[in-house]
Amino acid sequence: MAMEFLGPEKINLDDLTKEGLAFGAYLNGVGWIHQGLIDLAKKHGFKNSFRKEWLEDKKQDGIGFITENLEKNIPVLASVKNAGGGHIILIVGLKGSGEAPEGFYFHDPNAYRAVEGEFKFLNLPEFLKVWKGRIIVISK
Repeated sequence: MAMEFLGPEKINLDDLTKEGLAFGAYLNGVGWIHQGLIDLAKKHGFKNSFRKEWLEDKKQDGIGFITENLEKNIPVLASVKNAGGGHIILIVGLKGSGEAPEGFYFHDPNAYRAVEGEFKFLNLPEFLKVWKGRIIVISK
């Protein structure tokens, strides 16, 4: 989703998923490997992609970093807790600004239909509860 948003060329998500699987960016029982996703993005021209993480007691510091990227129109992939253990969402916007926004708008690829997963909202306290403190930034 992030590469599709940032790249001028059309990226087929099904093909990209298959490539990621073949590339070893996914492990059964674990899920998508962050470094594998970054390597895949770099292979497609997103050379400045990186990951960053904060310890539980420093997650608030990460909020400002996420906000800075969103204010530059750069979406952020965030690792969150879910019933299956882990999940990655794409944060695409915020309500408010600065170090303490009211919350984040995100796309959830787990939605049954794509339209049901678009522009969902988590207020900041809810986000901090589910966020694992890890992000991926896809950038050219």
